[in-house]
Amino acid sequence: MSLGSWGDLVFEVRAERIRTWHELRRQGEARWATHEVFAAKPVKEFLGPGLDSMTLMMHLTNSQRGVVFLDDFAGFQAASRGIVPADELRDLREQRDIGAVHQLVIGGELVFNATLKSMREEHRRHDYRGVLLSAVVELTFEEYA
Repeated sequence: MSLGSWGDLVFEVRAERIRTWHELRRQGEARWATHEVFAAKPVKEFLGPGLDSMTLMMHLTNSQRGVVFLDDFAGFQAASRGIVPADELRDLREQRDIGAVHQLVIGGELVFNATLKSMREEHRRHDYRGVLLSAVVELTFEEYA
């Protein structure tokens, strides 16, 4: 079942793969100009809406190796079955760095056309060879108008 998508990044729940988010936050603001007036208060002028942004967190665990960490976001250690964290992070960095624009869809509805403005990675676990087993990534998408 698809919960949403951004390009090739599909948020989904299937028997072989679970890729979901948590802590989704949306932010937007209006654009205003302030005009200085001699011997009086400044005058505000509404210019229009600003660009919205959406931030979400994903917990990526390589559970194909049968690894489960009970202290990582209780309840979310199983929320990324079928995921290889290093590959997921590499793909996301590439999309960010080329300035990719895709439709951000959640619940079957278009949120907005978006770029991946930033991502913050926290590498949680590595195996004895240095292979990344568990990571948390915060993704910030910004509206592309």
